[in-house]
Amino acid sequence: MEYHLTLDDNKFVVYDNENKMKSSFKDLCTRVGCSIHYLNEQLQHCFTTDIIDKMPVDCDIVQEMFDSIRQIVSHMRRSHKQSKLFRKLQSYSDSRFNSAFYTMDVFLIVFDELTGILDRTYMNDYMLIDKDLLASVCLFLKPFEEVIEHFSCDAKPTIYKVLLLRQYLLKHYKIHPDDHDGMQQIKIFLEKRIQDIWILQDVHYITTFLHPSMKNFHVNPDLQEKAIELVQQEILKRQPITPSNTFTPTTTTPARTNALDSKSTASKGLLSYCFDIPKNDLQSTSISYDELKEYIALNVQLTEHDDILHFWLQQKVKFPILFSMVQDFYAVPALNTSIERLFSSSKNTVTDKRSSLGAEKINKLLFLQKNLTLLKSFDKKKSIEGNTDEVKRKMIEQPSSTISNVNEGQSITTITKKFKTNEDDITLSDDDYEENDEVDLF
Repeated sequence: MEYHLTLDDNKFVVYDNENKMKSSFKDLCTRVGCSIHYLNEQLQHCFTTDIIDKMPVDCDIVQEMFDSIRQIVSHMRRSHKQSKLFRKLQSYSDSRFNSAFYTMDVFLIVFDELTGILDRTYMNDYMLIDKDLLASVCLFLKPFEEVIEHFSCDAKPTIYKVLLLRQYLLKHYKIHPDDHDGMQQIKIFLEKRIQDIWILQDVHYITTFLHPSMKNFHVNPDLQEKAIELVQQEILKRQPITPSNTFTPTTTTPARTNALDSKSTASKGLLSYCFDIPKNDLQSTSISYDELKEYIALNVQLTEHDDILHFWLQQKVKFPILFSMVQDFYAVPALNTSIERLFSSSKNTVTDKRSSLGAEKINKLLFLQKNLTLLKSFDKKKSIEGNTDEVKRKMIEQPSSTISNVNEGQSITTITKKFKTNEDDITLSDDDYEENDEVDLF
């Protein structure tokens, strides 16, 4: 390939869950589905699809309401009457994430204003819309928008957020007794679809465990056991390239381990097995790692605004193998929209007039386009630092110049005084000459 890209099991490919992309990357890589595409596709089916995978969607109530809203929005935009509204109505678009939420949310804001603007032909559609149901749907969809915003950050790691935010949304589907029938249909459909379609992968478990504030899996403690097992397997792969004194593995018979697993699962549950195992049980586990156990016992809590990469950079010496895992796995994005933007940028870069650009030049141009704002900020910092140094230099030079000016002024004053004194002396001597002349005359 022109970019000299080689694929193997250690390479991660984030794809948009389309069949063509699935068939393109079958082997020699680890495929990771785009989390936003998983979520957005189910929201689209909820409001616009009747049958999916040969199964009925059964969201008739909200789909009828959404169809009426789309017709009114389309009419208002064509007739140019939305200038009379407080907010500009938003059309629905399949290519925009959570577009149904934007359309309905703006429509809800101007709902009462439409009565005096709509034509009679669209008043029937307007009267069919239940405002309370519309408000409930918008309130229900708002957390989806927040989740999408979390995933859309391309300046910081996002892969570790996938598991916990998915669990958060699954709890969001809980049906309440006072829910509208339309809301119950939405919750039932989305809960089933996300559980069946949005499948978690090993990288999601590992990266979540490697965040010190998420390693206990309080959102769903049953998942912690699988995460620890995956981390142990990854440590085994990386152990030969590390110093031999980093870990002290001890092995026991598999039969004892299986018996322990079944006993703890049946009597205590997975949460107790992960956190509250007695010391004698800990000694009989299949493989024990000092580094892993020390990390589990680490009592550090990071806030949402703390830099996880900076934390692991500080722990590089203490947890060398876990640090190497963070380097590899945290580089995997949770979505592929940034790659799609690069494809669009490359299309604009390689034109009919610039068709002979090489791969290296295209790569550099795309890098500059993507990081132009960041590079400008660096340039501004340098210019500010340069201006600061210049101001300091002027402030240092100013007192010396002032002193020299004062000295020059003092010397000029002295010369002036001396000059005046000489003039006085000359005047006196002239008078004396005059007096002498007078004496001579007499």
